[in-house]
Amino acid sequence: MYLLRLSILLCLLCFAFTATANRDTITINEVVVNAHKTEQLRHDISPVQTLNRISLTRLNALQVSDAVKSLAGVQVKDYGGIGGLKTVSVRSLGAKYTAVSYDGVLLADEQSGQVDLGKLSIDNVQSLSLASGLASDIFAPAKSFASGSLLCITTTTPSLTDSTHAHIAAGVKIGSFYFVAPSITYTQNVCKKFAFSVNGELQFAGGTYPYTLTNGDTQETFKRINSDIRSLRLEGNIYSNFSERQRLAAKIYLYHSERGLPGSTIFYYPHSSQRLWDKVAFAQLMHQVDYNEQFSQKSFIKYNHSYTHYLDPDYLSSEGMLDNRYTQNEIYASTSLLWNTTKALQFSTSLDGAYSTLDANLTSFAYPARTSIFANIAGKYTQRYFDVVANALGSFFIESVEHGIQPDNTQRISPAVTVAIKPLGSERLLLRAFYKDIFRMPSFNDLYYGQIGNPNLRPEKAQQYNVGVAFYQAWQQGAHYVSTSVDGYRNYVTDKIVAIPTKDLFVLSMINMGKVQITGLDVTAKVGFTPITGYSIALNGSYTYQKSIDKTNPQGKTYNHQIPYTPLHSGSAGASLATPYASLDYNVMISGNRYTLPQNNDANTLSGYADHSIAARKSFSLFRLDWKVSVEVLNLLDTQYEVIRYFPMPGRSFRGTLTVNI
Repeated sequence: MYLLRLSILLCLLCFAFTATANRDTITINEVVVNAHKTEQLRHDISPVQTLNRISLTRLNALQVSDAVKSLAGVQVKDYGGIGGLKTVSVRSLGAKYTAVSYDGVLLADEQSGQVDLGKLSIDNVQSLSLASGLASDIFAPAKSFASGSLLCITTTTPSLTDSTHAHIAAGVKIGSFYFVAPSITYTQNVCKKFAFSVNGELQFAGGTYPYTLTNGDTQETFKRINSDIRSLRLEGNIYSNFSERQRLAAKIYLYHSERGLPGSTIFYYPHSSQRLWDKVAFAQLMHQVDYNEQFSQKSFIKYNHSYTHYLDPDYLSSEGMLDNRYTQNEIYASTSLLWNTTKALQFSTSLDGAYSTLDANLTSFAYPARTSIFANIAGKYTQRYFDVVANALGSFFIESVEHGIQPDNTQRISPAVTVAIKPLGSERLLLRAFYKDIFRMPSFNDLYYGQIGNPNLRPEKAQQYNVGVAFYQAWQQGAHYVSTSVDGYRNYVTDKIVAIPTKDLFVLSMINMGKVQITGLDVTAKVGFTPITGYSIALNGSYTYQKSIDKTNPQGKTYNHQIPYTPLHSGSAGASLATPYASLDYNVMISGNRYTLPQNNDANTLSGYADHSIAARKSFSLFRLDWKVSVEVLNLLDTQYEVIRYFPMPGRSFRGTLTVNI
């Protein structure tokens, strides 16, 4: 069996990197484009929300999780503070249905099945996009089609020019609760065909923010303890254009953190001592070649290593503590082929393979291994007045364990189709609809974790339906613009598994909801205008309605009840004023009431909240250097609220940022 897995991966690697390219070089005259910098306006044939660098700057975001909170249809489970775990669920499908792509390659975590967005800094991110259903870009790895939604993170890359040029950007963020985060980026253009960059960031935070506990008529103020974090992130990138038709990109990523895990707040007992250490290292290599105008191939290989150490010195056991250590290893390879048959018709095929293992220092641990194979075929037909995109994904999983019950192997075909009508003959007005049949495999934690895991779990299955309309219009080279979209959707989920936190954020209780029906509406809007020269105003907002109800048992106590931590109403809004002197930003995140357990009653109700923030930004030149400074006030009204019950969020806080470009 191991020889079979190794053979599959070797075949993938050989197929991925045997491509060669025509090295003809075509020289074109320089083209200068003059336009106003605006937010992303153009819509996709499927619901895709994009935040470019301008939008990200206006959001006052520190981590990727802060940015995606502003997107429609998104719920971020935030356990409080900078070091708290942060996972994203899109359209109530759960965080494990959301795949995260980092510069074109998916991030992996077979242990939990979800990505902690709190580990991902916004410091060197160029853009974020969140796609629900099937996006229009079919030239992608097969695994990117294997999720309910896809969050794509694109980091800043240097532009390859004829001149050799070095650039340094250094900055520091300082904020409340003993927060300090210095960062530096070095970019070097060696020649017009080769460049590299190095980015590093340190974060330190004490996290001792105050919060208020209410018990009847009694209120008492405490300070959050054991919510500190120390982290280091390093990234190295190499970019090369061998010719106009051949490109290579390599990345090395290192992340290390130690954080406290603040426990749930209990009256008269604020003690917490759990600690968590994370180490992540991965290396990836991507190669793309355009053989001619008809055929292109994109391939990559990635190795990922992660280590998690969880310590609870107060755990009652024969050892007097709980000391769990997990090590994950994964090798992942992919190759994709794009065929442009005509200007209107494209086909793609892609093949991915991954081999993942999990080790632990636990007695009689299962030591699971999973071989995953994804094969996808997709087609896209584009005409002036309509687009059609369809794909069929084959997924195959081979499970093995050294101890205990071995889960069944799984294979499944997942189809999807998107149709868009363009009444105006362009993407300015889109009438769109999609259907997607998808599933997600139980994670290693779902199957094997302590007394919670169940090796007999079946995969969750989801059917997604969406209809919507999107429109945008820009005038005077982007000085004035409007962009809006409305999408209604219905999701059906069977064998739904919901994770509910118990005594701390690392230990979860898995509850199988059986069947869930999700009915939702996402509305987005962006408006920008320039009333007078040098002054511009940008407004944006989003609204989400999500009725996500249990449909398992008509006689059950939770039938037709809203699933935990899903508000019926939520949204965000923002306003930005840019002047020749400075820029001012205002943002608010709003959430309605939620329920903390499957049964909807007053005892399980968690109140809604509105989190306001403001910021001022200024760019200037001094000593022949370009400087940027910003001052932010977060949670302006000092609102006391919780995203997860008994895990209070910080109140009013301040943050300042200073950046210099050399």
